Amino acid sequence: MGEFVPSVRNRQRARIDPRTAAPLRTPLKVVHKYLRQPAKQAFARTVRFRADRNPSNAEIQFFALTMWLVLWIAALATLRPPIALAQVSPLYAPVNTTLVISKPAIDQIYRNEPLVTFGVGTKQYKFILNDAYVDSTRLRWPDIWEQVRIFRPNFIVQGPFSNEIEHLEPGTTLTVKAMYAPLTRTFEIVFTQPGKGPFESKKHY
Repeated sequence: MGEFVPSVRNRQRARIDPRTAAPLRTPLKVVHKYLRQPAKQAFARTVRFRADRNPSNAEIQFFALTMWLVLWIAALATLRPPIALAQVSPLYAPVNTTLVISKPAIDQIYRNEPLVTFGVGTKQYKFILNDAYVDSTRLRWPDIWEQVRIFRPNFIVQGPFSNEIEHLEPGTTLTVKAMYAPLTRTFEIVFTQPGKGPFESKKHY
C-alpha cells in the first residue's frame, strides 16, 4: 500500500508539514503543554473554583497565554538597560552648578564639541561645554542637561556676573559657578574664574 498523503484541506486542519508529514507544534500547543497545570492552579485560585469543578480547556489556554505574556514582559524588563537619569522636578530647590565653557578663537569653528547656550536679556550666546558638575547628592549634571537640552537657550542667565558671559573673548575659557533653578531654568551666576578652575592642568617648573 502506498503512503497516505493528506489532502490540502486536511493538512491545513491538522497543521501537517508537507515535507515530513508530521504535525507541527503551534505556540498555543507548546504553551498549553508546559503551562497547563500552573495555569489551571492559578485560574482555580483566582476565581475560587469549587473542588468538584475543573476549568475548561479554553479557560486554561487563556490563562496559560496570560502567564506566558507576563513571563515574556518580565524577561524584556530584565534585559532593558536601567535608567540612570533622575527626572528633575520643576519644584526642585536651586542646585549649585559649575560649568567650564570656552569660546572658539576667531580662526576656529565649533566642530563636534558639545555646546551650551545662554540667554542674557534678549540675546543668546553659544559656547563650547568643556566640563560640568553639580554639588548635589541626588542629582548629576546629566539629569539637568536632560531637562534643558530641548530649550533654546538652555539657560537663562541672571546675576551680577552676567556681563562675563556677554564679554567672553574668543579663544578664552571661563569657569562659571551658579545656582540653577529647574522651575524657570534660571542660571544665576555667583562666581566666575578664568580658565578651567579645578580642571586646569598643573604646571611643572
